[in-house]
Amino acid sequence: MDWVNIIFWLIGTLIVVLGPIILIHELGHFFAAKLVGVRVEEFGLGFPPRILHLWRERGYLQVNDTRIAIPNAMALPPDLQVGGQVAVLARRGEDNSFTLRRIRAIQDSERVVTESPTAPPDIRLRGELKVLEPGTLYSLNLLPIGAFVRMTGEEDPSDPRSLSAQPKRSRIGVLAAGAAVNILAAALILSSAYLSGVPEHTLVQVTEVQPGSAAEAAGLLANDVIIEVSGKRLEDGL
Repeated sequence: MDWVNIIFWLIGTLIVVLGPIILIHELGHFFAAKLVGVRVEEFGLGFPPRILHLWRERGYLQVNDTRIAIPNAMALPPDLQVGGQVAVLARRGEDNSFTLRRIRAIQDSERVVTESPTAPPDIRLRGELKVLEPGTLYSLNLLPIGAFVRMTGEEDPSDPRSLSAQPKRSRIGVLAAGAAVNILAAALILSSAYLSGVPEHTLVQVTEVQPGSAAEAAGLLANDVIIEVSGKRLEDGL
């Protein structure tokens, strides 16, 4: 069964040693992407498969010229597409802002549909979905090794908030941020360890007993450690 213990030891080492390194690395990518305006679709603790949606940042969408906030816990239909037609139920706030209550994509065959009227402060909107920013999803995943960051489009620059649409210096900054944060974290840990030092414990140990000496008469032997003198305990051997 030794091989079973070896496997568990290796898995434990990966989780304990590599996990924090990967987490810090991905946090570097995450904060750099947020800083330069790249859309972060998901930040996950651990690696998929996904176990749990922890929370989602407050996002927004725009239908025609109306901006509507998306509540944190709201799940959006998967068939929504920017440029497509949607039907929206929203609630108007006291500050004239709108909060999404329901949304669905409109198929061509549904363009002319009579819907029940709404009572204030709810309103219904139909039109083109011009902007969709659902907010970053934070998730908990099955494999407990570090974390991951999922950003919009590393290859397609058509989305202005994709990584590939950013200036070259921003792309380099996002990609290099992970390694830079790892180096910074290592420097901070080593500096803290150096400044705090390593505790030293000294011992009073007998290396040799001369024949006929008082030490021999007292029964001391070579390699004995003295921990108490006249009933007073020595602290750290002093």
